[in-house]
Amino acid sequence: MVIKHLRTTEIFEVIQTAKADPDCHILGLKGGRGSSKTHTAIQDHLLDFCNETRCNYLFAVNHTNKVHSAFHPTITAIINEYNLPLKVLESPLKVKNEHGRVIYCSGFDDPEKVKTISKIGRTLMDEVPEFAYNTVKTIWKTTREIEDWLVTMCWNPTDPQNWTKTKLEDDKTNRGFVRIFQSTCENNPFLPESVKNYYRRLEGNERRIDYLGEYGVLDDELILGAKLRKVSAVPEQAQFIAYGLDYSNGGKDPHSLVELWYCDMELFAREVYEGNCPVTKEQVNEAGTFEVVIDEQFDDLLSILVNNSPECNVMQTHGVGGVIADRANPANTTKLSTFGVNIEGYEGAYRKDEALAGLSSFKRINIVGDSPNVERQLYGFKWKKHKSTGELLYNQPDWDGCETHAIDAILYGLTKFSW
Repeated sequence: MVIKHLRTTEIFEVIQTAKADPDCHILGLKGGRGSSKTHTAIQDHLLDFCNETRCNYLFAVNHTNKVHSAFHPTITAIINEYNLPLKVLESPLKVKNEHGRVIYCSGFDDPEKVKTISKIGRTLMDEVPEFAYNTVKTIWKTTREIEDWLVTMCWNPTDPQNWTKTKLEDDKTNRGFVRIFQSTCENNPFLPESVKNYYRRLEGNERRIDYLGEYGVLDDELILGAKLRKVSAVPEQAQFIAYGLDYSNGGKDPHSLVELWYCDMELFAREVYEGNCPVTKEQVNEAGTFEVVIDEQFDDLLSILVNNSPECNVMQTHGVGGVIADRANPANTTKLSTFGVNIEGYEGAYRKDEALAGLSSFKRINIVGDSPNVERQLYGFKWKKHKSTGELLYNQPDWDGCETHAIDAILYGLTKFSW
């Protein structure tokens, strides 16, 4: 099917190249706003679908109540613009071609929905970070009804801890099978200059996400968002508070030791030690047993604390000095104490919401120097989202969905802090 006056973007050409590559089966279109990645992907699917006789297509979002708004306006606009021989059915939203094939538009709040879909050869997934990774893998397995099957995924990279980064981009085994294209509004020749100028003027995380299309977390999703800042060093006039120590939780998390300082209503946090948990099979095979690996990490921690013992015993006006540790493992605390480390488990009632309120009361939270785990966790500590609507649930921290062992270490270190 040839259409005269077809309006295309650079992303359209990227999609054509991916379709021509027999090794590419997953195409990731990530980027900033205004790049036309989703609109272009829908346009490409609809153009191909007009002549499709082999299989059905799937348009997917995670939340069922977003299906209509995510796809219907764009589908109808493209069909009308190019007068495509396609029929739109409203409820549930579907598109049929003259050969009896169907584009199913569906939400996947219920992962079991995936198993009901069959004969899918091409899939378009929008807002993919909202999908659970297991649901995504099931959709990939479903989209294999033709030899040149392809899953096209669109997203704004708003979370560096999301599976789109860790499982899709960073996994070297995906190379060849997966192709990623990063776009910005500059890739869209049809976007007005006034809109592009708006994105060009953005600053901070908004600029990284909305203009540059780089990974970051929007401040309104972050619990500590606007308070966070990276600095190179602790000010000379700052006062030492304490070390906070979070022990490994059965090997699921690393031992985490964070140094805390106070200056002018601001907190300064520096990562001192981070173990290598979760423990890998290679580590266990080399060491002999899981327990040996954990013991080796604990010995590394012990060495650091003993070597820093003078500072660990400092007493300050606003804090208690020394190390305040997770009290869940008193045997570890006792062992460190026998080597002369000024350490104690936190005392009294400990509620995470109350501890977090204390942390939030600082005017600013400074991440000092090379503290990659502290930085990653603080910038990944978000509010929960409603399972059905995806709306942010303010005042409900996502303790289970975020990596927080370094944050826990900070909170332990602040348990005896006084203004």
